[in-house]
Amino acid sequence: MVNEMQVEYEKLFKNEKKSTKAVFLSGEGGKAFCAGGDIKSLHASAVSKDPKDAASFFAKEYHLDYLLWHLNPSLKSSNRIVSGVTTIANMNGITMGGGVGIAISSQIRIVTEKTVFAMPETGIGLFPDVGGTYFLGRDKLKGPLGIYIGLTGNKLSGADCIYAGIGTHFVSSEKIKELEEELRNANFDKESPKSIVEKYSGSPSGNSQLSSFENDIQKHFKGDKVEQFFQSLQESSSEFANNTLQTLKSKSPSSMKVTLKGIQNGSQKDLAECFEMEFRMAVHSILSEDFAEGVRAVLVDKDNKPKWNPSDISAVDSKRVDSYFGPPKGIPDIQMSKSFPK
Repeated sequence: MVNEMQVEYEKLFKNEKKSTKAVFLSGEGGKAFCAGGDIKSLHASAVSKDPKDAASFFAKEYHLDYLLWHLNPSLKSSNRIVSGVTTIANMNGITMGGGVGIAISSQIRIVTEKTVFAMPETGIGLFPDVGGTYFLGRDKLKGPLGIYIGLTGNKLSGADCIYAGIGTHFVSSEKIKELEEELRNANFDKESPKSIVEKYSGSPSGNSQLSSFENDIQKHFKGDKVEQFFQSLQESSSEFANNTLQTLKSKSPSSMKVTLKGIQNGSQKDLAECFEMEFRMAVHSILSEDFAEGVRAVLVDKDNKPKWNPSDISAVDSKRVDSYFGPPKGIPDIQMSKSFPK
């Protein structure tokens, strides 16, 4: 799928689809935009300790994600931004894994009452990639909120996504098919894609739980070390603190520290630098014991009892964390701009 999408989108950059005014991304079947099933295919690389296939997968995926961002005029980049094409992602249903990467750059990100958005990678020994180190440290997500989402991997509703800026428009799932049909038959010389979407959008149904937790998140996830978050949560007797502490204790200690540093570094980098950094992080993650163990526990055996190594956050030292950001042995770095279509 990644290869096919890459070919089609490159046509937009090469002016082979001059009549295209809008791109509508939607999951097949209606139940999910993308459930993140691509992780299972990386398990073999982790078990064999041979990252070549995984590295190839990540390189292709990240290049596609990087390309898609250049259809969004809000991006600042040294590469060419394609103008005049409105990108729309229908994030109805489950939106995780690779689906986040191709949706998050869209100018219009539709969520519904059925949306379940999450970046649960710390629970399988990975980290929120596909540009997560870039967007989790910016705009509304900058600071404690993005860190909370990235470390806990908690599921967000459509209302939560609107609150956090992950979604831009809330549309009832019952109206999605009608909206898609109108976009398909629209005359964009007379009516813009955005104006059509806005005819169907409204206020989210139900309240945002994330919004009700905002004060707690700001209180417990400030600071620059994962140990600080643990200590703050442990010192509180609130239901939020207790639940969040148990969630964090179930995650890979190494992944949490790597995720935090990735978001911190990413907030100071441009998009290309973030993807290049994530590539190194991803290859090192595949080579770690925690990824193989996390996928086994969550997706293969499904016993949900991963045995992390190290098992305690205090045992993950800075040298271990820093190693994820260096060049992997035998795997060349990717260079986003050099592969950009001319």
